[in-house]
Amino acid sequence: MRRSANAIGLLALVTLFWMTQRALSGPDRLTGPVPTHFDFAGRPNAWGSPAMLWLLPVIALAMFALLSVVGRLPMRLINLPVAVTDENLPRIRSLLGDLLAALWAELACTFLLIQWAAIRAARYPQRLLPGWLLPLTVGVILLTTLSFVVAMRRTARSC
Repeated sequence: MRRSANAIGLLALVTLFWMTQRALSGPDRLTGPVPTHFDFAGRPNAWGSPAMLWLLPVIALAMFALLSVVGRLPMRLINLPVAVTDENLPRIRSLLGDLLAALWAELACTFLLIQWAAIRAARYPQRLLPGWLLPLTVGVILLTTLSFVVAMRRTARSC
């Protein structure tokens, strides 16, 4: 699972950088203001320079680096919902790595969707951020985290 989640996240990150570069330097480059924030209805409510589009790819790259570092930390430095023993350490470490990879892929895909919506709104002001994006993103991230917490607790009980 970890390998496929990392591949999805990296593909989304590369696409995010490519989409941003194309929007800023491509044949149909953006020259006017771009949305930098959307309200709950999906309407842009803040605008900025086209260079602001680089913010999401840079944040996504920083998140990838941060999650990679967290995955390599000693287990005693990470606050987990279970006690880590010598017996359950390999399984908990594996679950944590899978969780971090899944979260990374979900966040990278979310940033890609937000960037696509921002570019689309800059080109076609009547277009809105899809109303389902925020609830779906929050729901998927919560379900992913909850499922891994449950798996960690089951692992801790069985050892």
